[in-house]
Amino acid sequence: MLTSVIVRTVDLCARHRWSVIAVGILLATAATAYDFARFSINTDIQALISQDLPWHQRQLALSDAFPQRGISVVVTAPTPENVSHATDALASGLAKQKNLFPTVVQPDSGDFFARNGLLFKSLPEVRNSLGGLSRAEPLIAGLASDPTLRGVAKSLSLVAKGVQAGEVQFEHA
Repeated sequence: MLTSVIVRTVDLCARHRWSVIAVGILLATAATAYDFARFSINTDIQALISQDLPWHQRQLALSDAFPQRGISVVVTAPTPENVSHATDALASGLAKQKNLFPTVVQPDSGDFFARNGLLFKSLPEVRNSLGGLSRAEPLIAGLASDPTLRGVAKSLSLVAKGVQAGEVQFEHA
C-alpha cells in the first residue's frame, strides 16, 4: 500500500514537473517572506527569562543597584614591561578625554594591586616564593599544629638546630 502511494506521487511529480517546481518556488518564497515578517532575533538575555521569577527579580535589583557599564581593553605585547607602558599610555590618553570616558580604571594597579600583588607575580617569582614556603614547611607545620608559646619555642629550636647543622642559612637583604 505504502509503495503504491510513493510510486503514484513520484509519477505525478514526473508528469507535472514544471508545475511542481513552480509550486516549490512559491512555497519557498512565501516561507521566506513569513520568516522576515514574523521572526526576529532578540539579543537581550534578560528578555529570555521570565520577569516573574523571584531570583530573576533579585538579579535585576542587584544590576540596577550596581550597574556594570564600560569597555574592557586587553593589551598584549612581547614583554610585561611593554604591556605596562602601553596600558599606562592608553589610560592616560583616555583619561584626558573626560567627555567620552568619564572614568578610566586600570585593574592591574591601585590599592588592591599593591596589597595583593603576589597574586599577579610572574611565574619564576611565584615559583621562587613557593620554593621558600616549601622549605619552611616544617616550621609552618609546627606552628600550625601547636600555635601556643610552647609551639613557637619548639619551632625556634628547630630553626636553631637547622642553623647548627648547616641546613638553614640566613640571607641578608
